[in-house]
Amino acid sequence: MSTPRDTVLPGLSEAAAGSIQDLMTKGFVVLPGFLRSAEVDMLHDEYKALDQNRMAGVQKKFSKLPSRATLETLYHRFEPINDQIKTQTDICVNMVHSGMYFAIEEGIALAWHQDHPPYYMVQGFYDYLNFYMPIRKPNKEKSNVQLIPYDRLAARAPEVAQRIKGRGARRVMVPFNTMETRLRDGKTILRDDDLGGFLEIPFNLDELAFTPELEAGDLLVVRGDVLHRTQDADTDRVALSVRFCNADKVVSLRTLSDMNPGKLRYIRANGFLAYSMFKSFERCGQNEVRLEDYLSACGQILATPRAVSEAELMDAVAEGWLASHPDIQDSRAALSTLLQQLLPSDDDVYHY
Repeated sequence: MSTPRDTVLPGLSEAAAGSIQDLMTKGFVVLPGFLRSAEVDMLHDEYKALDQNRMAGVQKKFSKLPSRATLETLYHRFEPINDQIKTQTDICVNMVHSGMYFAIEEGIALAWHQDHPPYYMVQGFYDYLNFYMPIRKPNKEKSNVQLIPYDRLAARAPEVAQRIKGRGARRVMVPFNTMETRLRDGKTILRDDDLGGFLEIPFNLDELAFTPELEAGDLLVVRGDVLHRTQDADTDRVALSVRFCNADKVVSLRTLSDMNPGKLRYIRANGFLAYSMFKSFERCGQNEVRLEDYLSACGQILATPRAVSEAELMDAVAEGWLASHPDIQDSRAALSTLLQQLLPSDDDVYHY
């Protein structure tokens, strides 16, 4: 296993601090050698021990979570970076949203996309940062995360850049579990699983790709709205991703409940997690809630995992939709039937 240099970084160097502003323009920044060798080894040992300790109710490849103690330790390690973000950018992140291990061996091989379930939870991806750290990286040049720098996209396709800024849940139309970009009449087609419909990019998105070549212990901080994909699945790379969000953002049951076929597919694929997302508004007793309070309610539900049937999930979606649309009179049963009709066919082409 490759390990980073043993440099201790009590804070950010002057050069690194200046590059923090790239989060507003490019959408990401790389901080080499952030983790010490002992920290990399500790995280790798935790990952290996998680085979029997997975999160219930989500897709298996997204089910290995770091411990609370690990997140608390890293939170303090990230403080100098978050201080620079607060003073040098207009991005507001002040609480941990989640943490997750991403491993090639677990099936992580994703085409161009913005994340889906996290976006449905936080409902905004500008004030949302992914602190991404490889902890097993056999080859610096392989199995990286590729990015579409926001400034490159804005220069080449300004209307497209404006439409995706701060948003999430878009994905390139490709066969499942492939990273290949396929064009339609010379255009890259993004499916919008947030608002529904499609977004045409009038060129091959690959032309804008940038690949930060990371070693174990390096840190990539990337905004949630930046399009990204897996470079390749040729090595057994493992990385830890810790996400920060804005605790004071207000999230809405109406926004969560508005459905389209792509969004509903992801809701179904993450049954218990999705169920908790809807039921958390009920637990809070409001249709609009501060994100910190909402995530706390989600955590309370997720602390007792259980199987959720599709009928129960569809009822929760229907209840949420009716509660957030008081102007529409309909029965829960009729709405559940309508939701079933929204479901895409099994041959629908989709990705994460």
